[in-house]
Amino acid sequence: MENIRAAVERLAKEKVEFETYKMTEEWVAVVVHIQVWSLTKLLSQERKIWNEACVREDEKIYRLRQEIMNLKAANAGLEKREVAKVAAMKEAIVARTTTAKAKEKANLARNRIEEKARKDLQAHEVALAEVNRGLVEAEVGQLRLKKTISGCLISMSRLLPSLMMQRR
Repeated sequence: MENIRAAVERLAKEKVEFETYKMTEEWVAVVVHIQVWSLTKLLSQERKIWNEACVREDEKIYRLRQEIMNLKAANAGLEKREVAKVAAMKEAIVARTTTAKAKEKANLARNRIEEKARKDLQAHEVALAEVNRGLVEAEVGQLRLKKTISGCLISMSRLLPSLMMQRR
């Protein structure tokens, strides 16, 4: 009976191991299926990204072709502009020469005016020096006059009492 019991226990144990193994195989199949599905989805996304990149590249190439066409059209007008630029440069050279001559004349006129102003200033400084000298002489004369008047007053004040006594 112990043999039977041991056999039943062993059978139950093996049954559990088999179920575990069976579940593991099912899980492996599910995991592999999920991996295949994930890889399929990833490949689909990569394909979509690649197609979008191709579309962007095509658009970029189209824009570059358009830009090249526009540059070629713009290049056709450059020769006309170059001729106009050369003519404008010649006019600018003539204008610069004329301006230089006018500047030279203006500088000469300014120098003449400055020289005249310098001479006028010197004449005014001389006249001012004369006026200042006369003023100093007048002040000196005024001081002498004050001293003389003051001396006279002092003398009169000394003489006045003696004259007053003589009249009495």
